[in-house]
Amino acid sequence: MPKYSREEFPANSIVYERTCPYCARDFWANKPRAVYCSAKCRVYANKRKREAQAAGTAEHKPLNPVDERGNPGPALVGEGSRMRLDYHNPFDEEIRKIDPHADFELKHEAGIVVQSEESLASYYTLRLKGCMYYNKAVRYLLLEDQINNFRQLTPPQKRFLASEEFRVDAEISRLNRLLRQITR
Repeated sequence: MPKYSREEFPANSIVYERTCPYCARDFWANKPRAVYCSAKCRVYANKRKREAQAAGTAEHKPLNPVDERGNPGPALVGEGSRMRLDYHNPFDEEIRKIDPHADFELKHEAGIVVQSEESLASYYTLRLKGCMYYNKAVRYLLLEDQINNFRQLTPPQKRFLASEEFRVDAEISRLNRLLRQITR
């Protein structure tokens, strides 16, 4: 059975948030290579792919190339150590309103009281939402590559996205811990 909630796993387990390319539901997997939320979706997706290949039609449609505000979808920019993900994060503007000098988190970690607990909680909540949005952008590019039979991304780009996914998962865990400490 697919697991649609993080709470269904033990607290100390490493899990990965995914979106099923067949049914478009978000789910949690305990293996990094998990693609579909269930065997049923995997079978139906492969059946659809085989039927499209037999008919000679390409069935690929971009998932979300432009969001509702007209911002372009995520794209990889640069090469080598200068590679980065270019995307629009709607939470960045709200974070800049709370932290215009980008030193809010540094002061909090140093023990300097800058704001109330409510503003700390709202700041870290926005950072968490921003990280989750970034994670979805990374997964979107990996999913697009998978839909294109792994011909869209180069191996260095795939390694970059895999490392970014791992890094952002760790950051999401850290922010969740901080939020739990603040809201106690």
